[in-house]
Amino acid sequence: MPALNDLRQSMIETGQSSRTEDCPFCGEVGTLSVSVAIGANNHMSAQCSKCGEGFIE
Repeated sequence: MPALNDLRQSMIETGQSSRTEDCPFCGEVGTLSVSVAIGANNHMSAQCSKCGEGFIE
């Protein structure tokens, strides 16, 4: 999902390792917990607290 890649890039640039976003899977507002391993490997993980969808990259 290109929007999630843009989000990851934004988090890396600002040094923000975690944030909550709207879920792209179910559309629920503020339910997607996103984290990026800043400085390690910049991998991203996310999971929605509403629908349970998510990924580890």
